Formats: sequence, structure tokens, C-alpha cells
Amino acid sequence: MTAESTPAWKNAAVPLALGFFALAAQTLLFRDFLAAFEGHELVLGLFFSSWLAWLAVGAWAGRSRAAWVEGGLRHLDLLLLAYLPVFALQQELLQSARALTAVPAYELFPWLRMLAVAVPANAPVSLLTGFLFTLACRWPPLAGADLPVARVYIWESLGGAAGAAAATLALAAGQAEETVFLGCALPL
Repeated sequence: MTAESTPAWKNAAVPLALGFFALAAQTLLFRDFLAAFEGHELVLGLFFSSWLAWLAVGAWAGRSRAAWVEGGLRHLDLLLLAYLPVFALQQELLQSARALTAVPAYELFPWLRMLAVAVPANAPVSLLTGFLFTLACRWPPLAGADLPVARVYIWESLGGAAGAAAATLALAAGQAEETVFLGCALPL
């Protein structure tokens, strides 16, 4: 079956799942980030600025024409499963931030030590998201379409809105974070 004969919704499934999980994961990781670093205004800015910076680095890496990137392009649908261990890694880094920096729980996090652990700890999911988004724009089933970047962006955005809403509503309903993670991982 060629990209032309494949129904549009099947071609949209990969960027839709990419966006769904990326924003659901961001919702869950944002809670861990706030808990680890005391949730004041500087922490909010640090989370989103480092998230966007790592997205940019991932997107830059996805532009490469290296053989391993081209191989990933052929198996983009399977590469989405990399989100699962990467999410677990980022969550562990955030939950271990005080232990990694030797800052006791009763002490305010010193700003420089916070930067030293928060910026790299925020990398895994956002780095992978930027990388996968860029690959999705070159993914063969969508690359032949009119405006492939626009199509990927539309489907990824719709998936992201649904993922963030699903995670937020599930958490608001009292679901455990682990249950929300598993539920949001299903589309992958």
C-alpha cells in the first residue's frame, strides 16, 4: 500500500500519537519539576525555557542526514516507543534532583545547583520530541503530501491538545500519576 492509497487518518496517526504523548508527558513531568524545585516563578520560567531549548536541539539533530537518522525515518512509528524509557529516565532525574545535588529536603534549592540539575534533567522527553517532530516532517507517508510540515504540525497539535487535556482531566479526577502515564502511553 502506497502513501497515496493509504487513508489520511493512518498517515496522521504517527504525528497525532507524537503530540498526544509529548504533551501528556509534559503535564506529568511539569508536576514533578514543580515538586522538585519548589514551584516559584523562576522555576516556571526554567521549566519552559529549558523544555523549548531542548526541543530546538532535538529538532536540529533530526535535520541530520546521517545514516542512523535516515534509518529512524524509515521506522518512525516504532521510534515513538522510545518515549517510554525516556519518560522514566526524566522522571527519575527530576525525583532524584535533591539527592543528585546533595540539597536536603528542608533547605531551599540554591539557584546555581538548581540550574545544574534542572536543565539536563528536563532534556530527555523534549529532546526526543523535537527530534521526532523533525523526522515526522520528512516521514515518507507524509513527505509526498502538500505542505508536509503543516500537516505534521496540525496533527501533532491536535494530539498535543488531546494529550494535555486527557492527562489533566485524569489527574483532576484523582487518578494516580502511574495510571495516567499508562493510559497516555496507549496511543504509542
